[in-house]
Amino acid sequence: MSDPEEGARRTWTLRGRLVAWGTGVLLGAWVLGGVLVVWILGASLRRELDTLAVEECAELAVRVLEDPVDAERIRASALDLDREHPELHVSLRVWRGEDPTPWLTGGAIAPVPWPAGPPPRDEQTTRPGRFLRRRSLGVQVHPTATEPGGSVEHLVLELLIDGRPRARQLARMGGLLMALSGVGVVLGSLACAFFSQRLSRLLEQVARSASSSHLDEAGGVPPPEGAPAEIRRVVRAFDETIGRVRAEHSRNVLLTAGLAHELRSPLQNLISEAEVSLLREREAGEYRDLIRRQLDELRELALVVDNMITLTALRDMGRLSRQEWFDYGAEIQLRLSQERREADRRGVRLEVRELGDMSVRGDREALVLMLRNLVGNAVRWTPPGTTVETTIDGRAEHLVVSVSDRGRGVDPAEREAIFEAFYQGSPPHGERAGYGLGLALARRAARAHGGEIEVGDAPAGGARFEVRLPR
Repeated sequence: MSDPEEGARRTWTLRGRLVAWGTGVLLGAWVLGGVLVVWILGASLRRELDTLAVEECAELAVRVLEDPVDAERIRASALDLDREHPELHVSLRVWRGEDPTPWLTGGAIAPVPWPAGPPPRDEQTTRPGRFLRRRSLGVQVHPTATEPGGSVEHLVLELLIDGRPRARQLARMGGLLMALSGVGVVLGSLACAFFSQRLSRLLEQVARSASSSHLDEAGGVPPPEGAPAEIRRVVRAFDETIGRVRAEHSRNVLLTAGLAHELRSPLQNLISEAEVSLLREREAGEYRDLIRRQLDELRELALVVDNMITLTALRDMGRLSRQEWFDYGAEIQLRLSQERREADRRGVRLEVRELGDMSVRGDREALVLMLRNLVGNAVRWTPPGTTVETTIDGRAEHLVVSVSDRGRGVDPAEREAIFEAFYQGSPPHGERAGYGLGLALARRAARAHGGEIEVGDAPAGGARFEVRLPR
């Protein structure tokens, strides 16, 4: 089977699942409820029959013993017991002495088939059927009035209680309850289908609104009319997500436009200088100066490209692709050559001090670029004739990296914004604006390594950037 066909086979809808689950739960509850009702009613009737057999047999024995025994009076008593329980059939047989055949039979208007064989043992209840109870009781009675002077004789009273009419009545009542609950199941299924269709329509409206939204258009997704609070929360969460995506999209657009604009100028300068230099023959020193200027421009462009690549790699913070132990101080001394040349060109002194253990585990390129951007930014902002101080302090648990300049400092209102990508503050006098990537990369690199970066005032004036990196 092809992948599209398999995907279509596995496709399901929320409406279909809700209807199926709701109907299944209702049917399951209906069947289970019916089974429980049948079992409870049956068990209750069986207990009632057991109790009734004992009570009625004892009551009949009392009636027989009240007066001398008389067959008609015994039959009348049995009929009275049967009438007292119209939902049951109560029958009586009396055994006299050792006679193998019953002396008399009476009781139930509707004849009940007696089980074959002699009566059960004295005061014992048997169950010849599911809802049949048979019990016997032996009594000593006086002779009848028609037999004066007779001796006391032994009678065995055998009572048969037929609960099948009551069972049929309970079955009809249970059937009615099952029918009513079945109607409830049908209504519940219809209600589940209605509400699931309503929910499905609300979600479809949200989907249509979402599909009609564009990243370059303002405004959010309106919640459907009459939508419940849960759907409105989903819409609000979707709006927030769309807002973040739009913000990221705007930053990407700004990155593309800004870099296209900013990179075009130095590239055009390189092209123009190369074309001018070729218009006539020049001295070797002039060519060297031209190449040196172009090389500085190319190094700056290369740093911008490195920043872009590292920023992209660090978007998923906490997942550093390359981690290793290395000597941070030694690496910095090797990699600050471009910043040292820029400092010399501007007449700025660059000092780098190392204190303690310089070993750290992390992404070498990201951490080096972080400090290069901080140092390059400080060199750019500090006035000629002053010093940029860089200190790497290796403590027990952290490396504390600080860079201080003698510039005009950072306005407190901008101390958070300067770490946003593409943010460009007002440049120093006579300088062109930066690319807005260096400080953003510095913060992301620090956080990706579990650290943090802060900006404050330097003791001698200017700005002081401090980074705390766990080893």
